[in-house]
Order: sequence, then C-alpha cells, then structure tokens
Amino acid sequence: MHVTNSPTSSIRNSHHLFLLLSFTLILITKFVLSETIILDTTKHISLTQQSIYYVDRSQSIVSVNDYLTAFVWRKIFQTNQLDDSLVKSTESMVEFLKEESSRLTIGVEKRLYSEFQSFVSFHNLNLKVHYFTFSGDACRNPKNVLLQYDVLFSTLQYFYDYLRLYRDSDSFVLINPSDFIPLPLVPSILNVISQSELTQLSDLQNLNQLNGFFTLNNYSTINSTNSNEFTIHCSSYIDKDMNNVMARLKLFGNLSNSDLNFINFVSGITLQKPQYWILDEIVKNTLKVYNISIPTHSNNSNETLLELLNNFLPSTCHKCVTTQCVDFAFANGDYWLIPCSIIEIGYFLCLFASQAFRKRSLTRRLLTPYLPIFIVPLEICFSTFMNNACYYFLRYFSMIVVCFIVMNYSLTVVRYYYLRNLYTLITKAEGMNSDKVIHRMRKFSEWKYGLLFTMAIPLVIALIFSIHGVTFFFTDLYDAEFTYLLVGNATIVLYCVLGCLLGFGAIVFDMIVNRKIIKEKGLRRFLLFDDPFLVRIDLLLLVFLIVNTILVIIFYGSGTSEFFIEMSRFFRFLVFVCFMFICGGTVLVSEFIQFIRNAKYGNDSNIQTNSSQFDQLENYLKNSEFQILLKEYASKEMSIENYLLNMDLQKIISKKGIDKSLEIDDLRDLECKYMRSQSIFEVNIQSTVRRNFYELLNECEKSLNDNISNNSNKKTKVRQLVEIIHPPIYANLSDTFLRLASTREFKNWKIAYTIQSNTIN
Repeated sequence: MHVTNSPTSSIRNSHHLFLLLSFTLILITKFVLSETIILDTTKHISLTQQSIYYVDRSQSIVSVNDYLTAFVWRKIFQTNQLDDSLVKSTESMVEFLKEESSRLTIGVEKRLYSEFQSFVSFHNLNLKVHYFTFSGDACRNPKNVLLQYDVLFSTLQYFYDYLRLYRDSDSFVLINPSDFIPLPLVPSILNVISQSELTQLSDLQNLNQLNGFFTLNNYSTINSTNSNEFTIHCSSYIDKDMNNVMARLKLFGNLSNSDLNFINFVSGITLQKPQYWILDEIVKNTLKVYNISIPTHSNNSNETLLELLNNFLPSTCHKCVTTQCVDFAFANGDYWLIPCSIIEIGYFLCLFASQAFRKRSLTRRLLTPYLPIFIVPLEICFSTFMNNACYYFLRYFSMIVVCFIVMNYSLTVVRYYYLRNLYTLITKAEGMNSDKVIHRMRKFSEWKYGLLFTMAIPLVIALIFSIHGVTFFFTDLYDAEFTYLLVGNATIVLYCVLGCLLGFGAIVFDMIVNRKIIKEKGLRRFLLFDDPFLVRIDLLLLVFLIVNTILVIIFYGSGTSEFFIEMSRFFRFLVFVCFMFICGGTVLVSEFIQFIRNAKYGNDSNIQTNSSQFDQLENYLKNSEFQILLKEYASKEMSIENYLLNMDLQKIISKKGIDKSLEIDDLRDLECKYMRSQSIFEVNIQSTVRRNFYELLNECEKSLNDNISNNSNKKTKVRQLVEIIHPPIYANLSDTFLRLASTREFKNWKIAYTIQSNTIN
C-alpha cells in the first residue's frame, strides 16, 4: 500500500491522533507502523489494510477499503452530445472507454500505475493516457489537473480530498463531487483478517467499537429529515472514518464476481468467502455508541453510495478557502513558534541592550552571534502554519539555511584556531624568509577577509550542497510529499550531525594537543583562562545539540501519534536553545554572571579611573610573575602585540633613559615589527598615532642626515616616542588587564602578591 504523507492531509488527520493517547505505547506504535486497525475485543483481533498485490491464502477479505475509480466530467456528455446513462456500471464504463477513448483525454494518478495497468490488461483495453500527480502545494503544481482531463482515474479517498483544493480557472467557482460521475472499477485496497484470528473471532458474540477506527466527533450533527434524505453539518473537512460508516450502510465494499475474478487475475489465488459481517458489526456498534440513527438502506433505490457522498461532501465543507489551500492554517503544535520567538527576542535584547556585541569575544566571531535570527524562520519552515502556501520552498529554504549555519560556524571555528596560532605560523614563515607568505597570513586575519571566508563561502557551499532540493519543484512523483519530506529532513539532519561531529572532533583534538595543560592546571583553566572567547565551551555544547537532534529523529520516526509529534517538537526547541548558546549565548551568560559578581562583591581589580588603572597596571608590570600571567592571557586573547610593544618600549627607556637621544635603529625596529602594515605584530591603534610615529621616524632620519652633513648635535628624544606610543598602547593593554582581572588565576596571583607586599613592607 502506498502511503503519502502530504502536508495538507496530515493537518486533516491530526485530530484523530488525540484519540489514541489512552492506549499503551506499544499499541500506538503498532497501529502507526503496521497500519493495522485494532478491534477492542478480548482477543485483540486486527483488520489490516492490504494491497491487492500482497493478499495471500492465509487471509480472508472483510471488505474493499478503496477502489480504482473512474471520475468522468458530466460536462463532456453535453459537449459531445452523449447520454450519461452510458456510465452507470463498471461494465458500461468499460464499454464507454472502448468506444469513446479516441475523443477523450484520460488522466491516471501516477501512484495507481500498477492498478491501472492491471485493469487495462484484465479488460483488454487499449487506452492512450497521461499520468498526473495530485498536489496541494502551490509551488510545485500550479496547474489544475482536474481541468486537463475528461476522465480521471484515482481512488475515492484521494480524489475527494484533493478535489476541493482546486477552483474552476475561468469562473473561480468551486469544483464539487457532483460535477463528476464516479464509477468504481476494480478493488485497490482490501480490509483483510488472518484465518487464525478469524477462527478466534467466530466464537465472539459482540464486537466493541473502537474510537481510533471510527470517529464522528468532527461533525456537529447528522440529521435524517426523512427516510431518503440526510443532511450533515461539517466542522472543517472530510472525516475518512465517517465515510467508512456511510459507505458500509450502502453496502460499499462488497465484492462482485468481477472483483473476485480481478483479484484472482492479479494475485493468482482463489480467495475465501468474504467476511462482511465483521465490518457490519463494527459499524452497528459505532452508530450505537454515538447514538446516531441512519436507515441501513435507502428507500430510494436510484440513490447510489457515490451520489450520497456527493451530497454529504460538497466543496464548501473544507478547511481551505483558496485554490490549492494556500491559506495559512495555525494548527496544533504551531504554538512552539511562541517559545522560539521568546528566546530569539530575549537573546537579541540581551545582546544589544548590554552592548555585549562590542565585546572581543563576540566581535571575533563575526557573523556567528547573529545566526539565531534564523530560529523563528526555521521553526516556521518545520511547522504547519505556512506549509500549504509553499511546502517545497520552505523545505528547500530550510536546507540552505541549515547548511549555511553549519558551514559558517565551522569556518568561524577554523578561523579562530588560525588566529590563535597565527604568530606561531608567522614565526615559522619568517624563518623561511618568505615575506609574501607572511603578508598573506596577516592579510587573511583581517576582518573583511574573515567575513568573506565565513559568509560568502558558506553561502556558496550551502547552495551547492543543497542543489538536489531544486528537484523538489520539478520531479513529479506520486508520493512526492512523502519522498521530499524524507529527503529534505534527512539532508537537514545530515548537515546537523556532520557539523556537530566535526566541531566535537575539533575540541577533542584540541584537548589531546593540550593534554599537559589539562593534566597540570585542570580543565577549568583550559576552558576559561586559556580560551577567553569561550569557543571551547561552545564546542563542548555540541554534544547536547547532537543528542537533542538524535532525540528529534527518534520521536519523529516513532509514529504519528500526538505524543511522539509533541516530543519531537520539544527536542527541536532544545536544539534551537543549544544553537543559541553556541552562537553567543554562553558569552552573554558569562557577562551576566560577571556583572552580578561585580555588583555584589565589587571589582577585584579595585580600578575606578583610567589614571589609577594605568598606575596599578604599571605597578603590577614590575612583577615578573604578573608579566608571565599577562603575556599568556594576552596571547590567548590574540592581543599579544600590545604587550610586546610595551615591553620593547620599556627596554628602550631603561637602556637610554627618558630624556636621552633615541637611536634610529630602535625606531626602525619598532616600525618593522609593530607599525608597518601587515607586519608580524601589527598593533591596532588610531591612524593619527600611526601618522605621528612616522613623522617622528622621518624627523629622526632627517636629524641623522643633518648631523652627518652639518656636524649638528640635534637629537630626537626618547620622551617624544613615549608620548606618542605609550598612551594608546597602555589603553589597549589596560583593556586586556581588565578582562584578566576577572579571572580566578589573577585573583589567586593577587592574593599571593598582596601577602608578599605586606611581608616586605
């Protein structure tokens, strides 16, 4: 049996699933996976929906579940001046096709290819047909397939379901079942029971009605005005089980001799006598439970089952109000948009209100802190709210977005480790005397190249890796919704799992490389002091993300019961929460914790003003242990150039004296290492400071030349260099010092330093 899990049909059937919550988990899973209808008897007898191609001698037929049916437009009889009485039975329909097929355009639903070919072979027909696929998605199938054919071959369930998604292209009026003459031709799906269960069932006097099989609660009233007329007030859409009840009352599903011959023709076996009484008993008990009284047989012998269904199922009795059901439908489960919106809005409010986006720990991540903007759009893609508008586009869009997020985060981590080891790489390149290599390394570290590397490249990769999603809009499969749901979801899961595994692999490798630090100084130092940007913590959080992703897969694939669906949505929400944390949420939490600590205990650095901050830093720098601590922290924070320039400046002062002459070689050395564009340790200072430095360098070179040519004693003082370089470099170094002051390592050092200072004094 082919099962198509379309977005529209899943919405229509979702209300049935609530009725199964009273059953045990085992029964629910069995019901979903085996498509078995459980009868509530002491023996737990089951009816199974079975394709005619898979029925065997060990089974007995209870009834026909659905037929391959020909739906003939009534208007073709007027157009071709034909009598519609030509198609009043299966036999007459076969003769009609033989005689009029050359003048008819015949369409066959693609999923019924096998049944149709068997029907043609059974009746020795030679028909020219076209195959089509019903689709409720406006992006894939904008054409109205109902208007393209004179005769359509489908089944009752699918035809009546999709019929009401279309409107007449010219007048935009509803297309109703009464516009067609439907003729059941051959059985397609059977309700069967095993011989062993039939033996057990024969001793039972009563069969109890089961809510999961027949549910009438979606219809507010069913009234019988007289013995021949019935009216129904539907709440929203077709109830398949109600159709089964009404169908059985019209003896729908009884096999004719022609039907039995056809099943024998297809399966090659002779079937046992059909057990109609089983389904009749269920229907009787169902009507009794719901206290519904409908005459078993209509006095009007001309009223067929299909005419009755036409009266009961008009196109106005439907949840959709537009062609192809492109209207928005807020369904059960879409309320998860609310918590997703809350965490996204809360995240960005904290990010901008606290000005945390200015922090180095976030600016170094470039675009990554802003990726949670996709949380709500992705939740919309996975919800039913907009599925009917353009289901395939939403799935394709979600594939591209998820792939882009994974690649952006992956390349951001690669760039992070590259910057951490940049000076080591430059030092090795410097040993090879490769200025071009050093220049390229420094250039790649610039933010504009970082944006190109983490934004443009991931976008291109996402488009390439998701190229198979383009086929969603063009490939015409009979089970397209189910196939692309599977392909799209599998692709997204693959992106997530591979991304998490790569990230987790990176942190494991990092821990192996730094195992000595972890062993000697502990995991906390490895995660916090050695990584001020908290990237390693984010990578460890990928474990929770992949666990929640796996749980989403497990619950999503466990069945269509409401419990499993809600659990999959819950864990999908946790995936979004983990995603928010690894993008920047951990930094926000860290900043919030630090803010609380400072408010409660005060800033441990006891720094109130810039002047006192500079004095305290200068005093601390006289301590060799603090120098080591600051150098190590600055190196991990990727600001070691400020520390090195300050130390070189102190060496010049101590060697020459503040009022002594400045050597040109010292200036050239500083210019080569720190001031020159793309230099090894290029410092981040204002352009005016850099310009003043070069003016001082030119002045020193000019003084040197003047002294040589004119025997002048004019000299450039060390003080001039200090006045230019010291303030901005100290400001940068003080920012690093402030962040260092919040670490446990600094606090421990300060305790020892204070004790030593008090002891000496």
